[in-house]
Amino acid sequence: MGFFNSIFGNAKQQEKGSGDNNTRAQFKDKRYFEGELNRINTWIDQDKEDDDALLAKGGHLQPFQYRSSFGILQNKADVLYVLMQPVEKVKIVFEQALDDF
Repeated sequence: MGFFNSIFGNAKQQEKGSGDNNTRAQFKDKRYFEGELNRINTWIDQDKEDDDALLAKGGHLQPFQYRSSFGILQNKADVLYVLMQPVEKVKIVFEQALDDF
């Protein structure tokens, strides 16, 4: 039965996503999620600039803009969690997402 144990056993298998990768993801590596975090931060900065410009012109934010902001910050919290950041840091980002609600 050693043959079947080598195929179906998990005693010597290493979990995908563990090792020097240091993420909670199964199929993506740390470099991918760092790129995602940079992209999300760019979106946050662009949205803040657009919102400030709209408010400066005397306009007001629509509900879909609040929902979009929440979605982006939720994605940031997810990426931080995958990158094994402390829960306190993830909690701060999640609270920022809920500020407008």
